[in-house]
Amino acid sequence: MDKKTQRQKLLRQTALWAAALFGYFIFNRLTGLAIPCVFRKVTGSRCPGCGISHMLIHMSKLEFHEALLSNPLLFFMIPLLLLMLAVKIIFLPPQLEAGSRFLNVTLWVFVGLALIFGVVRNIIGI
Repeated sequence: MDKKTQRQKLLRQTALWAAALFGYFIFNRLTGLAIPCVFRKVTGSRCPGCGISHMLIHMSKLEFHEALLSNPLLFFMIPLLLLMLAVKIIFLPPQLEAGSRFLNVTLWVFVGLALIFGVVRNIIGI
């Protein structure tokens, strides 16, 4: 697949995900309903993703301190992931191709950070 086709495919996928997230955001703002955390319902503990809806709502209102308090890990991780996505769409580097060593290591680091954060947030109560 040539670079132009690959870039168009990435842009199409990104637009679909963005539309789905925007739709969820609008639904949440209109109804007040959010996706419940199954992990929290079962264990009573907060998962690494707990607070993401509140974080995004606070960010949409430019309430960055409240967003940071809602989910500190994702507050910093999401911009890094968006930067990686932008670099992938613009430059199509082989390091960000599915299955590349760099991408696999990066994703495992993110997963490790999320697991550590999930444990720490329940111990110290963030």
